[in-house]
Amino acid sequence: MSSEYVGIEREIIELILQRKFFYGHFLQQFKRHNVDSKGVNSLAGQVVKTMAVNITSDMKPNLYINTNFYNSGDYDPDNPSAQTWGLTQEEKLTILEHEILHILNKHIVRLENRDGYVWNLATDLAINQFLKSLPNGGICPDCGIFVRLINGTFQKACPLCKKELDPKVHKFQALDIKDFKIDEPIHLDANNPSETYYDILWKKMPKQVIMIGRGITGERENEARDGLKDSGDGEGEGEGKDGQGDGQGKGRSGQGDSQRGVGAGVVDIDGVKVPIVWDNHEAWKAGTDNKEMAHHKIKDMVSNTMHRVNQKSQGYLPDHLRKLIDEVLAHKTVNWKSELRKFVGYEEFAAFISSRKRLNRRFPIVQPGYIVQRKAHFVVAVDSSGSISDDEFGKFFKEISLMHAAKVSVTYVECDADIQLVEEYKRKPNKKKHQRIGYGGTAFRPVFKFVKNKYYKNDRGQEFRLKKKVDGLIYLTDGYGSFPNQKDIICPVIWVFTPNHSDYGCTVGKKIVMDKD
Repeated sequence: MSSEYVGIEREIIELILQRKFFYGHFLQQFKRHNVDSKGVNSLAGQVVKTMAVNITSDMKPNLYINTNFYNSGDYDPDNPSAQTWGLTQEEKLTILEHEILHILNKHIVRLENRDGYVWNLATDLAINQFLKSLPNGGICPDCGIFVRLINGTFQKACPLCKKELDPKVHKFQALDIKDFKIDEPIHLDANNPSETYYDILWKKMPKQVIMIGRGITGERENEARDGLKDSGDGEGEGEGKDGQGDGQGKGRSGQGDSQRGVGAGVVDIDGVKVPIVWDNHEAWKAGTDNKEMAHHKIKDMVSNTMHRVNQKSQGYLPDHLRKLIDEVLAHKTVNWKSELRKFVGYEEFAAFISSRKRLNRRFPIVQPGYIVQRKAHFVVAVDSSGSISDDEFGKFFKEISLMHAAKVSVTYVECDADIQLVEEYKRKPNKKKHQRIGYGGTAFRPVFKFVKNKYYKNDRGQEFRLKKKVDGLIYLTDGYGSFPNQKDIICPVIWVFTPNHSDYGCTVGKKIVMDKD
């Protein structure tokens, strides 16, 4: 471990000043470890050349920082204050955002049995497209500092340790998702998950490139995966797990260790162009492999951060980050009692009033029984259009039963392109499976019109009336429809989306995504 402390307080403050509130507050929850390029820390004997993140089995989030790499701009012997060949402040912020996005995307536990090297590339492609100021240059194989291009020219020697640098091996260009080239361009669309990029890369990348890349990054794969690549199967599924890697993998030129977990692009190894990731993804293997525990820790970190980011500041969240946060927070079955309590502001939804009309089960005749007087009333609308599968429709009823169990009154509304059914929801143990009415197109506005006017007449001449005061509207749907405007809203709204949903055009209400299970 290095005795030199690398503080990121300045970066945290600057992120907040730049109105990147979420990133700034999220960073404060990491335990920070400072290492140098030759110092071996607790990462299972691995060397951290740049930066790394993971969540260990004790559920601690860790941020590993190579002091030489991170402070490389301070080492210029001719001008110590100039950052002409090292990391600029803006690049430091970008690297920290990069690491946070790996955590939010849960890349640390999504490898499964994929090829480790190709998966590393795919995860970087998935997040770097949202980042600016990615470093452009290379890294010294000995001291680990970042060496940038000066006036378009790569340095011949490291400014710190004077190590001779080979531009073909140590220089790399920033990897752009729209310009991913090895021997020939590999066309990639923006805004896709890592799994999509992985499948494309696994099919398109030459086997020679993958083999060299594995050696450079210390990845170890067995023959079964190599045979799969030979067979042309592009699913990326192999037998056996990735090896731990020891940070000493060698490329053809014997300089493999110099590229360990660094690049933001492509390097030239003996005439073969090899794409390299630019942070220590190997740290993920030294962390927990318990997906569920890791998810809960990430969810807890996001919840803590969102409490610090006030509602006004949330308006500065970019769309890709907001979507990530929503996906992290929407996990498993919703705790409807908690959600509805926050929804309407009631501490309890029901009051118990004594009545002689109700038998007391413990002390019959002697003591009166109790009648439940409900306080909160919700309209729960279910999308019955043709885009909703029967399985999804069944899951909607599971959620509604959980809402009803929270001691609230529910008016059930079934709607495809028009309202088909309105009734009070009553949970009966022997109730037959409900057969939905609809299978047509999708329209959300009839339900909002019904709630607003407390009356609705559908195209078939059926009339529906709403007599109770509405505390909130909950709409279960896949989101493929025309959303209402703010003027149509008279009460709080929650959208409950299926996993494969669209929320395009949804500008009002809280969003919850049902778990895939």
